[in-house]
Amino acid sequence: MKSEARRRYEQSFPTHRYLNGSLRLGHRLHEGGWPRLAKLMDLVNRIVFSADVPVRMDLPDGVFFMHNGLGTVVDELVVFKGSALIFQHVTLGHTVKGRLGCPVIGDDVTIGAGATVVGPVVIGDGSIVTAGSVVTRDVPALHKAIGNPAVVTPMAIRPKATSS
Repeated sequence: MKSEARRRYEQSFPTHRYLNGSLRLGHRLHEGGWPRLAKLMDLVNRIVFSADVPVRMDLPDGVFFMHNGLGTVVDELVVFKGSALIFQHVTLGHTVKGRLGCPVIGDDVTIGAGATVVGPVVIGDGSIVTAGSVVTRDVPALHKAIGNPAVVTPMAIRPKATSS
């Protein structure tokens, strides 16, 4: 059964789901004992979608790559804790020097086009990394990261209107 997030995504963005399907198929091949076919899927994703997202990753049902992951690079050690919307040309991975480790992406996270998240950082639930931001430090839940280097600010939460 499809998750609610996946159903809404597929209804809203029907042409953006090809990479997502390819990643899930590749992961099933990898887990099913077909490593060479899974490696072939990795190659196909790089050529067709210009996306370097390893099929070995176990992506939660609600993780989606907009624009078929065009130019997106994700290290295989990145952890997704729940649903996430990843736009094109995003880099998620480890740093070359300094603090070693890969990002942990919380639930209901949006990462804008061209954003870079590197190192052992945690992007909290409900957070937004805006387009072009470079994140090297933790982003708490319900915060947004803006700029290069990213400045983290709380999101303005508006109370729901009550009917009188």
